[in-house]
Amino acid sequence: MVENFPGFPTRILGPELMDKFCEQSLRFGTRIITETISKIDLSNLPFRYWCEGQRDEQAETADLVIVTTGASTKEIGIER
Repeated sequence: MVENFPGFPTRILGPELMDKFCEQSLRFGTRIITETISKIDLSNLPFRYWCEGQRDEQAETADLVIVTTGASTKEIGIER
């Protein structure tokens, strides 16, 4: 639950908020690529990236890259 995001008078679920971000960006012509990336070169524009399983010479390019790594719970061993 996200309870304090600007523009939403009530709380919103994280996945719903992300869907709204996606809808908005698509409205402005964003091309969204959802792939597992095995290598990325951020040293020059356009950025070069390789999807999992591609050979080095088959790089794709992008002017902007948003890296999302996911999330997982990490227990720290404190008893409740």
